[in-house]
Amino acid sequence: MSYKLPEYITNYKFDAAELKSVFDGGTTNNNIDKFGNYILKPELPDAKQSVISDQLIVVGSTNTNISADLVEQYYDTSFSEFTDHMDASEDISAEQAQMEIESDVEDQLRREEILSTQVDELVNALERETQRGTKFQEDAERNYKATKQMMIELRIKNGEGTSENDFNDAFPFLPKTDTTSEFVENSPFVMESDDT
Repeated sequence: MSYKLPEYITNYKFDAAELKSVFDGGTTNNNIDKFGNYILKPELPDAKQSVISDQLIVVGSTNTNISADLVEQYYDTSFSEFTDHMDASEDISAEQAQMEIESDVEDQLRREEILSTQVDELVNALERETQRGTKFQEDAERNYKATKQMMIELRIKNGEGTSENDFNDAFPFLPKTDTTSEFVENSPFVMESDDT
């Protein structure tokens, strides 16, 4: 397998022997000060032959094996967030969690269906009661008007008046006179009529 050198190496004339030793051995003879800092020359190499150790550093890579026991010795490896949602010691599989959610959803749907049925029953009962109340009120109003008509006819036959306008609208439908005040009907079953 051939390896193509990067442009920053091929564009400059480095010492061929030193370049070969870098690729073969993986090290360079860099200048290091007493503090362990690499001393590099910041300017680019010129047209004359340059020393590779002034321009390049070889950095090696290593794989580090981490000991779980040492990590646990110095750091807390258990969950400390979101513990109010699930206990870290519980081992619940995804299938169990999905089954619990489906069960909760089905329970909720059953409760909603029961509530919907109860609401429908209450609405039907209210409609029946309203219809019954309306019919009772209509019957009471019809009876009241019939009673009024019959009593006024009897009073007219008795000579207490000549027409329906001669009598009060409130029970007992007495004849109107200047001295008597008009009665007010207090019956809860009678609606005021506009045909006076």
